[in-house]
Amino acid sequence: MDSGSTDVLIRPSFRELDEWASVMHSPTTAKKPNIYITSPEASRVRTVPLADPSEEATTYGAASCLSELPADRLIVVTGGLPWDSLVQLSICSRRLYRLSLGCAIYRIQRVTDVVGMIDVMCGIKRMAEARHPILLRELSTRMIGIKGSGSEMVLQMWRESIRRSQHWIVRQPDELQGEAIVNLMIAAYGAILPRDRVKPHALVQAVLMDMSKLMLIRWPPILEVLVAAGGHHQLVTRYIDHFAKYFQGTLPSVSDTFAFELGSTLLLRLHTRNVSKAMSLHFGVSDAQHARIADNIAYAIAKHVVESPRTLYMSGSLDERCRRWDRRVGSDVKRLAERHLVSMLGSRMRSDGSWRVLLEKSDATSDRVMMAARRHILTLESDTLQALPNETQHNLFLALHQSFGEVEGADAWKKSYKMVEGMPWEAQPALMHRLACRLAPVEHRAWFDNEDRVSLLDSASAWAIEIVPRCARNGRSGLGGRAFAALLSLWAALGEVDRKGKEDVFHEAFSSLPVALPPPDWGPTLDSVGLFNHRHGSDLFGLVDQVALNALLKRFLCDKHSCLMSPSPYFAKWICKEVPAYWDALPDGDRPVERWHAFCSRFDLPREMRTQLRRDVLQHYARNLAQAPTSFDEVLSRAGFHDSQGRHEFEEACWDVQSALPDDTTLARRLHVFGLTDRLRERITARFGGEVLRRRRR
Repeated sequence: MDSGSTDVLIRPSFRELDEWASVMHSPTTAKKPNIYITSPEASRVRTVPLADPSEEATTYGAASCLSELPADRLIVVTGGLPWDSLVQLSICSRRLYRLSLGCAIYRIQRVTDVVGMIDVMCGIKRMAEARHPILLRELSTRMIGIKGSGSEMVLQMWRESIRRSQHWIVRQPDELQGEAIVNLMIAAYGAILPRDRVKPHALVQAVLMDMSKLMLIRWPPILEVLVAAGGHHQLVTRYIDHFAKYFQGTLPSVSDTFAFELGSTLLLRLHTRNVSKAMSLHFGVSDAQHARIADNIAYAIAKHVVESPRTLYMSGSLDERCRRWDRRVGSDVKRLAERHLVSMLGSRMRSDGSWRVLLEKSDATSDRVMMAARRHILTLESDTLQALPNETQHNLFLALHQSFGEVEGADAWKKSYKMVEGMPWEAQPALMHRLACRLAPVEHRAWFDNEDRVSLLDSASAWAIEIVPRCARNGRSGLGGRAFAALLSLWAALGEVDRKGKEDVFHEAFSSLPVALPPPDWGPTLDSVGLFNHRHGSDLFGLVDQVALNALLKRFLCDKHSCLMSPSPYFAKWICKEVPAYWDALPDGDRPVERWHAFCSRFDLPREMRTQLRRDVLQHYARNLAQAPTSFDEVLSRAGFHDSQGRHEFEEACWDVQSALPDDTTLARRLHVFGLTDRLRERITARFGGEVLRRRRR
């Protein structure tokens, strides 16, 4: 070859193959080199392009050279070959035939545009039909990101490929159909599920109905796709439950997500068996997978214990549920479940109950749980404990903190109130708050007659007027926040006896709170407001201007020094409802992508509320598109959710918001504001384009 040629001579040398691969995959290469192989079978040395199908001996010579490569290097080297050449190589040896599937998948995984997608689908047509289902399944994961004017052509080619594979499968013997059917089902639905929001429930149901016609052993891969896609949890769980109940065989392996869903289901079914062992024996769950899903299983166990009532047939005991999962004494799941249980009960431990009684109701009374609960209380009340002068005062405070959660009756409550007044001022705010929260249940308020109520409220008001400034003067403004919370909780519980006084106290409290204390110390007060606002079911009976209250919440959340451990569920919901409006103003994280995790950690939001907050933020940005249209990627970057899940959820949010628009909204307006992606434009046109035509016909 002359020196000016762009052709490359390849011999069985790893160094030369690496050099050729770098040239082949270089985006700056003006001309792809022809591939020349020296054929050892030829009578004389000659060099010809591999892409020439007439040179059979040369093709086999190339196969002989490439067969010496390791699998990973072969996949990279052949990544730039024309599809015809890849197919020719695959028929030259069994090893190359096996590895050609990996080569094809390697190329599929790198598709990023319409041109690449069309090239891949044309290439798949040239490969053996038996491989089409698995390749189309792999390709379905790339369909979501395809944009541009040619996306409709891609979709048509996709549907045609699915139809061809369906016809091929029908012609095969029954024993060869099973895996191919599963792969094709996942391919057929994977490209649009669950992102097609026009008829999502019907789509998922259609998948499950088709799946139900297969043998149970074929179900897991399909269920894994549905579980990983998210949504329609109850519908999918019903089939997982059926699978767990009737499947009698074994599986080589399952995904982590499906292992967790299956384990949660088996926990409810296998009351006396070692579920983790059954998962390993029957479903191929490895020790590494058990370690990865342990925290999620432990969280599910703790949640069941807290939320599920005990019955004759189902013990609510944490120990019993953990033993049902793993009978080993030192199980990690049990340790993690105990930690989650204590965290779930955290807000109630601080406010309206005895932590010992709460744990006994859950049958979680081991020494380890009790010690964990005690440590949790120490953390919750760290401001008070740090302010108290010595260990004796610490122990007395903790003893009263526990006993106040078990107070019963007016006499015991008033006696406890006197004890608070005799304690050091540093301990009084937290203990008074405990006593006030004890009166939250309606039946406890009946302990006092009107005369007692008036006396207690007058005394508590005088106490708060004296203690709050004292806390601020001594550098303990955080304790002043607990004093505010105690006063408002008492008036919320007993203040109906003096409606005018109640209005004055609430108005004065929220007027003076910003003056008396810095924003980081408002947490306990705002948390208490969220608690009794929920119980009364209205904006505190008109006692507080909700706009002003939300303004205080905004200042609290946007202060970088603010934080709160174990917020009440009602306060967490309030936060998730309001914070999306000023999501950009939060100080959390150095970059937007870090904001969500940092904010949730700062306010100790539970898992369910973190997921809800993410949805609420994206819904807020979707609603704002009507006022300030912007690009899809810009919105996700600002929100901090610029990942595949964020794109999916924001598409859903845009669809939901535009679906709620008035019926007279024009199709052009919907597309202009919310048609940020090809898929959204297709959905909007499919859903609302027909209505435009119908209105025109009228």
